[in-house]
Amino acid sequence: MSTSSTITTRKTRSTCVISNSMDISNIVDDFHGNLHSPIQFTHIYNQYYQSQTQRSTIINILCNILTTENVDRKIFLFILDCIITNYDYLSDIQFKQDVLPFIKQTFLI
Repeated sequence: MSTSSTITTRKTRSTCVISNSMDISNIVDDFHGNLHSPIQFTHIYNQYYQSQTQRSTIINILCNILTTENVDRKIFLFILDCIITNYDYLSDIQFKQDVLPFIKQTFLI
């Protein structure tokens, strides 16, 4: 009697799948890791945005990127559009400190 063992392989996806228990540092790393590519940055945003519970965190991260990073103009405009679209997740202080200076900077360019 011969015994045969079955080896199963698991197929992995080529795209990132966002888990339900998202770690804020992972979100930040994903955004910062894709600042060079507007398409990838948008893709990452869309994946994280699907989570209703993390939207205010995402807006906070985007505000932080606006104030601390030197990124492609397309990404800046995308972030601005996201913030305007999701203004209800933005505090007045965030708007005054993070978004308003960016808007002024954009008009001066």
